[in-house]
Amino acid sequence: MFIDDEEVEKLITRIAATTFVCLVDNILITFKYPSNHLKQVADVYYEQEYETAINTGLLSRTALEKLIEERKLFTDEEQKKLDSLNSKQKHNVCYWLKLH
Repeated sequence: MFIDDEEVEKLITRIAATTFVCLVDNILITFKYPSNHLKQVADVYYEQEYETAINTGLLSRTALEKLIEERKLFTDEEQKKLDSLNSKQKHNVCYWLKLH
C-alpha cells in the first residue's frame, strides 16, 4: 500500500500524539492509545499467565497448529476460505486507515 505525504504526516501525528480523532455521526471522538508503560505492564501479566497456562497443560500455539494439521480439522477448502477472509480483513483495515 502506497500513501502520499499528507497521509504519512497524519499517521506520524497520530503516533506521536498517541491519539486518533475522527467524526462519528457528527460527533468528534478521540481514541487514546495505551501508554508504553501500560503496554509493558500488560506484557508482564500476559507472559506470566501464558507461562502458567503452558505449565498447567495448555498447548503452545505451534503445538496447537501441528495438532490441527495432524487431525485434519481444516480441509483445504476451509483453509482457502480462511486465507481469503484474512486477506479481506487486512485490506479493510488498510482502507479504513487510509480513510481516517
